[in-house]
Amino acid sequence: MMRLRFAAIAATLLALGTTCAKADAVEEFYKGRLVTIMVGASAGGGTDAYARAIAPYLGQYLQGHPNIIVKNKWGAGGTIAASWFSNRAERDGSVMLLTLSGALMNQVLQAAGVKYDMSKYRWIGRMADEPKLLTVWNGVAETFEDAKKKEILLSASGKGSTSYLLPTILNGLFDTKFKVITGYKGVHKMLFAVEQREVQGVSTNLYSILSRAPHFLLKDRKTTPLVVYNTERLKLFPNVPLATEFAKTERQKRVLSLMFGPIALGRSLAFPPGTPDDRVAAMRKAFNTAVADKDFLAFAKKRRVYIHPAEGEKLDAIVDSVVNAPKEIISATRDLIGTKSK
Repeated sequence: MMRLRFAAIAATLLALGTTCAKADAVEEFYKGRLVTIMVGASAGGGTDAYARAIAPYLGQYLQGHPNIIVKNKWGAGGTIAASWFSNRAERDGSVMLLTLSGALMNQVLQAAGVKYDMSKYRWIGRMADEPKLLTVWNGVAETFEDAKKKEILLSASGKGSTSYLLPTILNGLFDTKFKVITGYKGVHKMLFAVEQREVQGVSTNLYSILSRAPHFLLKDRKTTPLVVYNTERLKLFPNVPLATEFAKTERQKRVLSLMFGPIALGRSLAFPPGTPDDRVAAMRKAFNTAVADKDFLAFAKKRRVYIHPAEGEKLDAIVDSVVNAPKEIISATRDLIGTKSK
C-alpha cells in the first residue's frame, strides 16, 4: 500500500514538474520577444481596431509579457494576408493572424489566389462575430423589394470581400439590382463614399458601421437598412428582415446558409499550422483572460469595438462546417458570383 502511495505521489510530482517546465519554456520564449498580429485589412479600419485594442492586453496576460504589434497586409478580402500567413509566417508562436470572413468564403469558393487551408489553423479565440447589414442612404430605397426595381450603387473593397460577395449573391438569388463598385481601401473609405454620394449604400459588418459611422444607423439615422445577413434578426433593428426570409426554394436557403460560418468566425485570432501546443495553450489562456478583463471591455466600449468572444476550441467546428459544405451548394454559389478557379 505504501509503495502505491509513493508511486502516486511520484507520478503527481512528475506531472507538476512537466507542467512547470512547459510554463517556464513558454515564458522563456516570449520574454523580450516581438510578436506580430497580421491584419488582412487596412490600417484605421474596423478590423484593424480590434487588433490594436487586444494587443496590449494579450501582452499583459501572456507568460513572458512580449511586446505585441500590429501590421497590415490589405487585399482580396483577407486572402492576401491569409496566403502570406500560411506560407511565410514563422510557426513558432511569434505571428498571429486576425481573420476576415471573406478569407474563409474565398477558400471554400476556391477563388484565385487562395493558398491556405483555414481548417489547419491553430485557433486562439474570437473577439466578435460579423453580422452583415446592407444599408442605403435615406431616400434611395425603403425596402428590400425596392432593390429589385432600380439599380443601387454600393461601395466595396475588392471582389474577394464580403462587401462584394454578399450583394452579388443576392442579385443572383433574388434578382436585386445592386451594382457593386470596388476599389475602396477599407471600410472607412467605403462609408465615406456613401456619405459623399459617390455611391448609394454599403454592405458590410454591422460593428464596423457602428464604430466608424454611428450616425448612419443610430441617433441621426442617415441610412435605411434593407437586409441583414445573420442567423437571427438584430436586436438593434428587429424590423429589418434577414436575407433568408426571402428564400423560397431549398437552393436559395442552402446558398445563403453557406455564409453563416464566415459570419460566426468573424474577427478571430489564429496561429499558423505547426505552432507548438504549449504556446497555443498559453495564448488561448491569455486571450480568454484578456476578453474578460473589465479594463479591456471598458477600453473597447469607449472605442466602439464590440466584443462577442468565443474560445479557440469552438472555432474549429465553425470552420469545418464551411470547408466541408456540400459540393453542389459550393458550386451553385460559385456560379452566382462568377468565381474564377485558383
